[in-house]
Amino acid sequence: MRFRQSAGFAKWKSSIEDVRRLAKAQANPAPGRNRRLQKPKSKAWPTASVRKCATISRRSPCLMNTLFLLLLLSSSRASRPIRQIDFQNFRFPLSGGSETTVRAVNGKTPKSDLMDPADTRITGVEVFYADLTGDGQDEAIVAVYHNGGGHGAFRDILVYSISSAGLVLLGHFPDGDRANGGLIDVCVLHSQLVLVRQSSNSCSTCVEGIQTDRFVWSEKEFRLAARRVVPVKSEEPPPGFVTVCKHRPYARGEHRSMQ
Repeated sequence: MRFRQSAGFAKWKSSIEDVRRLAKAQANPAPGRNRRLQKPKSKAWPTASVRKCATISRRSPCLMNTLFLLLLLSSSRASRPIRQIDFQNFRFPLSGGSETTVRAVNGKTPKSDLMDPADTRITGVEVFYADLTGDGQDEAIVAVYHNGGGHGAFRDILVYSISSAGLVLLGHFPDGDRANGGLIDVCVLHSQLVLVRQSSNSCSTCVEGIQTDRFVWSEKEFRLAARRVVPVKSEEPPPGFVTVCKHRPYARGEHRSMQ
């Protein structure tokens, strides 16, 4: 008993045959000729989805185009500039307080986030950029000013990088308490992160020296490369004191900005 083929079935079968010929022609081109399969005039050309599935092979333009687009997409993600990150509206892990992260909106913690008067709150955010890892791409050196609601003022330094996996925190350098490691200056010199702190062996308000630390990126972490402590004779260095970063942190009216 024979069944009569419908017109739709015949059309589908014809399209499958066209697909097979097209795939065979692309996978095994005739030597010395630029062989191309022309679109049949009297038969329905297979849909784009069928063509795409049927022409996947090592020499298939469909596969090569797909791989090219994937590589282009991953490259664009990896090369996304660190400068596009809005650190003024960001969550930071900070020293002090019990919070896991502290949120900044336009550079400050919103009052709605403060549940207790002693909660850590951000009062300012500064960012500058330099290549610290030697890969030719800039990292973001972020200074986050914060306090716990009292008179103390702190400034944590966080170093961020960006890759195809996203934003990565490379290093976190917490601030100290006044003369006990209080941060007074930060900069980048010769691809080294330089932190200048106050130092004391007696009390938190007695500045006995200025400590300059230089950090280098080595084996996926920042390592202390050099430390120098310059003694001071008075409890507070003179206003004309200049750090290795060429700043005067004790000059009246001079802001502790980064460069």
